[in-house]
Amino acid sequence: MDGREIIGMTAMIPVEAVLAAGCSPMDLNNTFISSSDPDALVEQAELDGLPRNLCSWVKGIYSVVKNRHIRRLVVPFPGDCSNCHTLGELLADQGFEVFEFRYPALNRVAGLKKEISRLECWLGGSGTGAGTIFEQLAGLRLELKKLDRLAWKTRSVHSRDYFAFMIGASDFNSDPAAYELSLKNYLASAPTAPSQSTVLPIALTGVPPVITDLPETLEKIGARIVFSEVPRQFTLPRGKSLASAYSLYTYPYDIASRIKDIRSETKQRGIAGIIHYVQSFCHRQMESLLLKPALDIPVLILEGDRPGKINSQQLMRLESFVTLLLEKKQRENH
Repeated sequence: MDGREIIGMTAMIPVEAVLAAGCSPMDLNNTFISSSDPDALVEQAELDGLPRNLCSWVKGIYSVVKNRHIRRLVVPFPGDCSNCHTLGELLADQGFEVFEFRYPALNRVAGLKKEISRLECWLGGSGTGAGTIFEQLAGLRLELKKLDRLAWKTRSVHSRDYFAFMIGASDFNSDPAAYELSLKNYLASAPTAPSQSTVLPIALTGVPPVITDLPETLEKIGARIVFSEVPRQFTLPRGKSLASAYSLYTYPYDIASRIKDIRSETKQRGIAGIIHYVQSFCHRQMESLLLKPALDIPVLILEGDRPGKINSQQLMRLESFVTLLLEKKQRENH
C-alpha cells in the first residue's frame, strides 16, 4: 500500500474519496473473513466484552481495527447496521477517529455530492477530487461488468472466482491497480464458450455469507453462482457519475429497490433458485419475510453464525434444495 494511511470501512462507502485523499481503503469485513483464523478474531472481541449474541461480522470488524492499529474508520449509516453504528461510538470512545457517512434518503444525488465532499475533507482531501477518481476507475468497473456478464452468459466462471472479484470491488483489495491487473489476467484466460456441464444456475442474495466455503460447496453439489446480489452492487453496475452511481447502489436503501433488482436479474440470467443468506443476530433476517413471497422462483433461507466452513446441517439443506431444483427442471423439460 506504499505507506499510505489505511482508512477502515465497516461497509461500502465512496472509496473514491479515500483514494482522492491519498489514502488506502480497507473493507474491514473482507479483511476479517479472509484472515487465517476469523473465528479467533470473534473470540478476541468477546474477551474484550462484546456480547456473544452479537453478529460475528461486528465482532470480527472490531478485532481487525484493534489488531491492524487503524486510526481512522468510516461507518455508513444507513448502509450498515445499528450494531456497527454503536461499534463506531465504542471505538470513538477508545480514541479512534470515526466518520459517520450518511446515505441520504431523499434527494439522493444532491445529498451524496455534499456527503462525499464532506468525507473527502475529513480525510484531508480537496473536497472535489473524488469525481476524477471515479472517472479513472471507469475502465476497471467495465472489466467487472465483463466478468459479471461472462459468469451468467456462459456459466463457465467458477463460483469462488466470481464471488471473490465481486466482493473485492468494495475496496479493490486496497490497491485498485493490482486488483485491475489481476482481474484482466483472469479474464484473459477465462473460457468464453458456454459451459458444456449441466450446472444449475443459482443466485446468492442477502448479506455476504460468513460461511467461508459456500461457493465451492455449491459447485460440488451441481450448482453455480451466476448472480451474487450484494457483491455485484459493490461494482456499481449503474450510474454515469459518482453521485448517481452511489444513489443507485441498493444496499443502504429500502428492501423494495433490492427486490426489484433481484427480480430483474434472476429473470434475465435464467436463475433456477435463490439462496438467501441471513446472519444470526442480524436485523436483516426480517427482510426475508418480504423477499421470499415477492419472488416467483424457489428460495432457500440459509443462516450462518460463526465464521468457518459449511456444517453438516447446512450442507444437507443445500443438497436437498439443489435436488428439488433439478427435479423441477426435469419436469419442465418433459
